[in-house]
Amino acid sequence: MLNLARARLIKESELWTFCGAIVPGYPRLHPLEGDFWPKFWRIVQVARQPDAGKHKLPLRSSEPRDPDSY
Repeated sequence: MLNLARARLIKESELWTFCGAIVPGYPRLHPLEGDFWPKFWRIVQVARQPDAGKHKLPLRSSEPRDPDSY
């Protein structure tokens, strides 16, 4: 937040409405509100791609990769 003020993109950190936003596009949705989780899961269901659970991802290795292979 202070980086935005230092770069003079905003005058004060309080003016940036997306500060602390947990869900992109919903700056006022706060995790300590009583109805946060039902709203959160409705948003996730709408935003999720219909075939999201069907994607097969390649296996990941715990071995470090060679930086030259990127």
